[in-house]
Order: sequence, then C-alpha cells, then structure tokens
Amino acid sequence: MAKTDILADCTVVLSGVFEGYTQGNLSKLIRDNGGKYGTKISGATTHLVVSEGEWEGRGTKVKQASDLADIRVVSLDWLLKSIEEGEKLDEDKYLMANSDATAVKDDDVEDEDVNDKAAQDSKTSKKRARNGKVKGASPECDEEEQKPPAKKQKDSQKAKSTNLNIPIDEGCNLKGSHRVHIDGDGTIFDASLNQTNSTNNNNKFYRIQLLGSQHGNFRTWTRWGRVGEHGQSAMLGDSDFDDARKQFEKKFKDKSGLAWKDRLSAPKKGKYKFIERNYEDDSSEEDDDDLPGASSRRASKASVKSEERKK
Repeated sequence: MAKTDILADCTVVLSGVFEGYTQGNLSKLIRDNGGKYGTKISGATTHLVVSEGEWEGRGTKVKQASDLADIRVVSLDWLLKSIEEGEKLDEDKYLMANSDATAVKDDDVEDEDVNDKAAQDSKTSKKRARNGKVKGASPECDEEEQKPPAKKQKDSQKAKSTNLNIPIDEGCNLKGSHRVHIDGDGTIFDASLNQTNSTNNNNKFYRIQLLGSQHGNFRTWTRWGRVGEHGQSAMLGDSDFDDARKQFEKKFKDKSGLAWKDRLSAPKKGKYKFIERNYEDDSSEEDDDDLPGASSRRASKASVKSEERKK
C-alpha cells in the first residue's frame, strides 16, 4: 500500500546510474508514493528520470522520450525533492533540457562581470592620469599610457604534422577504428580538464576528444569523474564532422567557461582548468604524469615516440 499519493498520476521510468541509489530503491520510492514504475517508455509514461551521463549520451530511453511530447525528462532531484516536500513539484525547474542552457548562461554572466570590472578599471586609470595623480605622470601625458604588449602565450598543443598519432582516451572503445582529430592548422582536439576543491576534498577530471575514422565517421568522446577512478563516459554527435566539432566545443565551453579558441586564457573561477599538453616534446614526461583520469600515460607517450621513429 502506498504511503502517500504524491505521484498518483505519474508513471515514472528510470534511465542511467544514480550515485547512492539503485533502480530498485528508486522504483520502491515511486510506488510507495502512489506512482507507477515502468521499465520501458510507452504512451502511458509521464516522466523519465535520467542521470547526467545518460542525458549527455542521449541513450535509447532519452531518444524515445524526446519523440513523445507529453513525457517530462527530469533529473533525480525532481523525484527526491517532491517526496521530501510532500507534493509533486513543478517539473520545469528540473527539466534536463534546461541544464545545458543554464551552464552557458552562468558563463555569460561571469564574462559580463569580468568585462564590467575591466572597463571600470580602465576609466579610473585614465581619470587619474588626466589629474596628474599617477606617480610619474603629468596632465600632458597620453591617456593611453604606452605599455609593452603582453607576450602571447605559445600554444604547444599543436601538431607539426597531421600524421601525429595522439593516444585515444583509455576508456574509449573506438581505438581500433578512429583517431584524435587534428585540424588543418595543427590544433589537436584533445582536452584534459581538472577541477580541484581542497575545501570539499574534490579532485575531478573531464576528458573530451574529437575522434574521426577514415570512413568519415566523427564522434565526440567524453569521460569524467574523480581522479583515480574510471568515472562515467558518453559518446556525442551523429557521425557528422560539423556536429561532432560543435559538441566538442560546446562541452569544452560548458565545463571550462572558455571558448575552445581561448583555451590558453586564465581559468574561470569555479570551472575546470584546461591542462595543456605537448605531444611532440620528447625531453619531458611530466605532462603525462599530471593528466587527470589516467592510470598510465607513459605507455601512451612511448607509443607516440614509436610512431614518430617509424616515420
């Protein structure tokens, strides 16, 4: 017998792996609160509760639910908080379709704050120069004080040859058929990200690679989790190059707060930090040791050297 009737009008299907819960636990919660639990998407399904990994990978149930307008695809928080509050909460706040848009919006707000502060600092500096209050400056000095241009940071994550063999992430199953994409200008589409929060004792990694086969099949591979663990993974894209590249650049922006072309810029507060690699520098192996989410990078480096010697 149900303990409450909070979910009396709901038929809920689960998809994905939920940290701290089994699907058996969650299905019991659904039934205990008046709802019906379904194992497959059908016309009777009202809600699909999905994990982040399953949503990003666009699993079978996610695709099926997307084709049916009446199904609300929500996060686990909707289910748990509805039960906690004692009432079925409005799903709009918990829709998975809103998660990517929220991440981009937060990044834009952060960028606006930084730009506003920079503009204000510039105005203050010019005002002080006009009033002769800057040490060593006079009212007659040029408002745009001449300063040596900032030294452009060298991008070592560029290949001298598109034939360079970049190791595919150890968790990916496309190693035999695909290669890491290298653009015409030598840019290697391999992003290793790290986020460390000492206060919460968190050390997380996020790996993103744009992979292509000789038959023109392109996908974006992602893997994330705590450093030292395998974590979760997802394959993005519909095999088209433009879509796979769009997925790569979008995921990089979502996680780092930076556009891919600006990857060498200062890391954004609260976001993942981009770890630059030098694939062609045989004199140092420190970069490989520093990569998060890797069990052994020295073997990968050795394979790159072997390929270069063959050429």
